[in-house]
Amino acid sequence: MNDYELIDFGEGRKLERVGGCLLDRPSPAAEGIPRSYPKHWARADGGFERVRQDQGTWTWRRTPREPWVFRQGSVILRLRATPFGHLGVFPEHAVHWDWIERHTRSSADSPRVLNLFGYTGGATLAASWPHTEVVHVDASRPSVLWARENATHSHKDQHTIRWIVEDARVFCRREVKRGRAYDAIILDPPSYGHGAKGATWSIERDLPDLLADCDTLLSRGREEGRAGFLLFTCHSPTFDAATTPRRLLECMETLRDVPPHQQQHQRHRLNDAAGRSLDFGIVSRWTF
Repeated sequence: MNDYELIDFGEGRKLERVGGCLLDRPSPAAEGIPRSYPKHWARADGGFERVRQDQGTWTWRRTPREPWVFRQGSVILRLRATPFGHLGVFPEHAVHWDWIERHTRSSADSPRVLNLFGYTGGATLAASWPHTEVVHVDASRPSVLWARENATHSHKDQHTIRWIVEDARVFCRREVKRGRAYDAIILDPPSYGHGAKGATWSIERDLPDLLADCDTLLSRGREEGRAGFLLFTCHSPTFDAATTPRRLLECMETLRDVPPHQQQHQRHRLNDAAGRSLDFGIVSRWTF
């Protein structure tokens, strides 16, 4: 990744270069770990400190040069420092965008792709090509507006992308009733969250029903004999590489006849400058 580098981590934080800017941000996965390069941290251009559980403040020694962007393959995302400590990109997902791009760009079909919890559109834009139809769903209107801006930055605003501000569960339930079919589904659900119209999300409570609807939407595509995939990523500590395939299979019959060589389940890790690995959650990929 040319626009991302994990420099160091430890003591509950990570030091990373994002779009040319060196940042010091919290990282729960780095708790209880010593830092490799303590002197490097003083060079950070900016840092984020959490004040409350969901918000905090930024301090800057040197503000990012505009336009501040993150590039990966065909995807260009505009970055901003948010009150939540986010930037509008989860850099560890960029490798998944490469995988999505390979599976959609060269497809002989015209893939219909559904991206749930789509955030600012990285996976959506990786899947978006003149011959694809992509539906981007997120409960946050500001995130969807940001994703649409990123489509313009990525020169994909003329592609067939439907932008939906809606709770993922509600949208999928409606798509099932409408008889819609999808060839590929991407989802990166949070452990907890707030949806549209005051709805709450709990991955343990709500994911099984959502996956059951995803199964219906994907199975209709498979009935038409079309190729496709499921990409599931998650930061919840209750999901790991050993149990995630079983939990997905329990909810999705579509996955049960996929040969093992078409599956990949692993912890997603990135190495820092010292070669140490920092955990960024689980990834499960299924190709049909």
